[in-house]
Amino acid sequence: MKMNSSHSLNEKMPFWDKIKNHFSAQRMKREGARPRDPVVVNFHHARSIGFLYHSKDEATFILVKQFAEKIIKTFGTRKTLALAFISEKEAPRYHGHILQSDYFTKKNLNWHGYPKGLAVKTFCTTDFDILIDLSDGKARPLTNILERSTARFKIGREPENESYDLILPMRLDSTLDQYFSRLINLLSTINHESSKIA
Repeated sequence: MKMNSSHSLNEKMPFWDKIKNHFSAQRMKREGARPRDPVVVNFHHARSIGFLYHSKDEATFILVKQFAEKIIKTFGTRKTLALAFISEKEAPRYHGHILQSDYFTKKNLNWHGYPKGLAVKTFCTTDFDILIDLSDGKARPLTNILERSTARFKIGREPENESYDLILPMRLDSTLDQYFSRLINLLSTINHESSKIA
């Protein structure tokens, strides 16, 4: 059973952030998540895959880009889209609104931290077969997008997040590159006929 982490996280937050989270959560309840029927989908059968991540430096941006390209090359996935959250008001030069990769910044958040803008809307309304949340669960704007998405199969690393259909925790001594290798190993075998042959 998945545990709700909102109480423990709120205890560590500054007062103003608690207020922002409260109003953000209330908006989510009012709008409600669009209905979805979770289905286990692997990389072999996924036609579209979305990636959510917190872009903190150029190295992370490059790793996620390379990971998406590897998925396309290895499994023939028709469409991938990576959406990055940048905690600053302006995006670094290496980011761009390009075909398979987009971003939103602090300027795209309303006063209580709710994400908006074309990049966010496009991502939330895309019916991905798989959505992989690569963030550590601490960026509320990314959690909002995760909750709003109607992706068929949602995967993430935060053990206490109730929005995931499958949790693959990141090991303490693991790099993002190593985590990607574990994702490929898991999602190339799960619910796949070749992995069921004894």
